[in-house]
Amino acid sequence: GKSTTIGQLALPGQAAPVAGVGDGESVTQDTEVVQSRIGLMLDTPGINDSRLLFTDAEAGRRVVCGVSGTKVQRVKFLIFESSAGDSIQLRSTLIRLFSSFGKEIASSTVVLATKVDKLDEEEREQRLQQLQAVASEQGLPPPIAWQNKKLTPELEALQVESLREALDKLPNCRIQAFVDFDQQVQAKARQLCDAQPPRYLSVPAQVAEQYTVQVPQKYNETEEYMDYETGYESYDDIEYHSVRDDIEYSWDAPVPFFGLFGVTKRMYGIKIRCRDEPRVVRRSRPVKRQVVKSRTVERERMVDEVRTRMATKYRSVPNPFPLNSFLAEARRVVLEEMRASLLAK
Repeated sequence: GKSTTIGQLALPGQAAPVAGVGDGESVTQDTEVVQSRIGLMLDTPGINDSRLLFTDAEAGRRVVCGVSGTKVQRVKFLIFESSAGDSIQLRSTLIRLFSSFGKEIASSTVVLATKVDKLDEEEREQRLQQLQAVASEQGLPPPIAWQNKKLTPELEALQVESLREALDKLPNCRIQAFVDFDQQVQAKARQLCDAQPPRYLSVPAQVAEQYTVQVPQKYNETEEYMDYETGYESYDDIEYHSVRDDIEYSWDAPVPFFGLFGVTKRMYGIKIRCRDEPRVVRRSRPVKRQVVKSRTVERERMVDEVRTRMATKYRSVPNPFPLNSFLAEARRVVLEEMRASLLAK
């Protein structure tokens, strides 16, 4: 049911993988990349290959060869378990899968229980419970029931969406085969890099030489100069200020009503007289005095300066291609060696 299901999921315009006749015999001999409705898929020979054409240890190398042109570095695993079989092969399949790729891929693996349409409702429920128990003990999510026949377009689309959602919940994983392949590529690139013929580059070599030039030099010098300072001096000055003198006087004034009889009253008054009186005051006034001061001035003089300049000479230095230049060729060689070893089987 594996190749049949992948063919059902494949996008239009692609050749469907070769499918078996339903007798459980493995027919997939090589890996094939398929653009599907759930993303990029790699159809691989079964881990538990019935014809013993390759060992489980070679499965990882086949996956690396299969995805070599896609730049894929992380994957998820979809395990196909036929529900119509007489016995459950899931436990042994998972054991051999983990043996080939490592137990850490369990969190990135989902089981697809195919051919559930060949079971009645009771058998189907029982088989799914059995598969779920095996998946649970291995740390996998519950299996997804799948059938390629007897489905309306709506149910078939819902089935695909359920599978996509289950895969989206899984983290991607980097299998050891990818790590081993990268290490082999690095080792092969180092081998190719070390084996490259000598390559030299003529580069300019700089030789130091000294020479003298006259250059201006600034320096500070102290000099004296005459300047004027504004100060203050005191002096006496005469200023006038107004002084008021009060002069008393008196007279006899007739008393009203009685004046006719010669009765008088003595009256008094004050005369005010103002006059200017001089006085000496102390004042200050600004004066300029000549003083000697000093200041710092910047001057310039010519001095000899010893300089160094570089004379150019050419010499040959090793100039090998960097290791990264050989990665593409190393990748091609390692893939060819890997494929040759698999074909030799």
